[in-house]
Amino acid sequence: MFENIKKTLGKEPEFIFRQCVDVETGDIPIKKFVDVLFSFSQSLTRQELFKTCHYLDEDGSGSISLDEFIFYFGEQEDDGGLAERDSLL
Repeated sequence: MFENIKKTLGKEPEFIFRQCVDVETGDIPIKKFVDVLFSFSQSLTRQELFKTCHYLDEDGSGSISLDEFIFYFGEQEDDGGLAERDSLL
């Protein structure tokens, strides 16, 4: 479902991450992530977004970690950019 999120929302993944991240933990609370995604586009229902976010939350913590976020947005290989993105926190 998130394969075309950048295209669907017209936003860069980094922009979305910055809108949602909890700066204290470095994680994205699922509820906040759903609210932000829904505010950008109502092409998916909140229920569909929650279902997908729980899929992204591999460890079942109730939030999406930076690693989970980067992995699912198609940047599985560390090209040296992970450290740079981590500094966004």
